[in-house]
Amino acid sequence: MREALLVQHDLGGLGLRVVAADRLDHAPVARRALIGDDHPPHRVLARSDARQPNSHRQVLTTTDQLRISRDAALLDARPEAEFTGKRNSLDVAEAGHIPGAASLYWQRLLVSPDNPVFRPDEELRQLFAEATHGKHTVITYCRTGMQSSLDYFVAKYLGYDASMYDGSFFEWSLQRLPAEVSRP
Repeated sequence: MREALLVQHDLGGLGLRVVAADRLDHAPVARRALIGDDHPPHRVLARSDARQPNSHRQVLTTTDQLRISRDAALLDARPEAEFTGKRNSLDVAEAGHIPGAASLYWQRLLVSPDNPVFRPDEELRQLFAEATHGKHTVITYCRTGMQSSLDYFVAKYLGYDASMYDGSFFEWSLQRLPAEVSRP
């Protein structure tokens, strides 16, 4: 029997936690924390009793911080064609990626589109080792922040000091900051 799992990641600064887990047949299953037991897991739905996350600055990286950061590996979670500049992301002014970034498309972290579960830990560690070139600090980004949240989540799970670029490539390109285009 497959399980549906909703996870609140660390954008709220509360740690990586399973917040709801139900079997697809609606039989309840155990809930457990992945990292950090400070706050008990809870179901997050569009209801009045759902907790609202508070963002913490150490989780988000601004454009100014990103421009001066030299010690972090920068990971682009968008599809390869958007990273290389072969195709523009929707509503993005420039093609390509932030200079110095490595491509780690979020779907590469999954077994397959037909089996959307995380790859085994060792495979995830290998993907991150190749993308980060041994750096322990990572900053993830995508077009608007949704795709990079999965790279961020896995980076935290694997023990990296991770943050997300708050503006993502959308803001970067609107400010007409430099972008690199990869050649085949």
